[in-house]
Amino acid sequence: MCSREKVETYDFLLVTTYVPVLWLCTRATITVLLVHWLVFFLEVPWHAVAMVTACVVYVDAWMMRSHSMDSTCGYMCACALALLTQPLKQRCPESVSAMLWFEDLAWSFVATFEVVGSVSGIFVPLPFALKILIGGALAVFHVLGSCASTGALEMVLRAVLFYVMCAVCVLCLKFTNVREAERKNYTSMIPHACMHVFYVHLYAALAGFLVVLGAHVRLVFEHSRKGSGADVEQQGAGARRPERAAELVPKKPPGGAARSDEGGKYLELVRSLQAAKAAGGAQ
Repeated sequence: MCSREKVETYDFLLVTTYVPVLWLCTRATITVLLVHWLVFFLEVPWHAVAMVTACVVYVDAWMMRSHSMDSTCGYMCACALALLTQPLKQRCPESVSAMLWFEDLAWSFVATFEVVGSVSGIFVPLPFALKILIGGALAVFHVLGSCASTGALEMVLRAVLFYVMCAVCVLCLKFTNVREAERKNYTSMIPHACMHVFYVHLYAALAGFLVVLGAHVRLVFEHSRKGSGADVEQQGAGARRPERAAELVPKKPPGGAARSDEGGKYLELVRSLQAAKAAGGAQ
């Protein structure tokens, strides 16, 4: 999406707004279960699993190429990459686990801070390519040090968290404080900033997801509150217009009704006198 293009708006009250997100999560679940079925049940060679996964991802991207939500979230590429880079071992030494814990916290903090900072208007003066390089270095370091495989159900949960997190960033883009000059980079960064959900410890992934979700919910709430305040001001201004118009109409002095009655009696008296004079002159 170009930085000068109009930001697409979504109606959160429509069910159709959430259909692309549900469809993304469904396809990710099918992809995860397919790969695990090929690896652990059919025991297909790893290079064949990689080829099948690549074909599935390619066909999926071709079929969903016209959907903006899928395009921004990277189709099934992130899910497939996470599946193909998982180790097949079952346990890690304690020293390695402690080191991975530290690396997971660092990766989750950096990615979460980048998203929350961008949507809150906090600009970090670093080139976009350098940010991607830092995220890639953390990902490579994690893959080199990881030695425990992830189960199918946990991978499904991670995939759902990833695509829901991406969808939140896309749906709430209108309410964020991302600068126009950085909007294009931000939309391109969304899947990279959410990628850690597939790799870091599940607790760190959940913490980062909740922080990002809370930041976007706060922005939407503030925007709706400002909108309701503006509506109240407009209604108040509309109510003051008739009052102002009524003030401009000249008001009658007090006692106007009594004065009109006195004037009517005076006119009747004058008329009766004139009639008497006319009658006397006729005689």
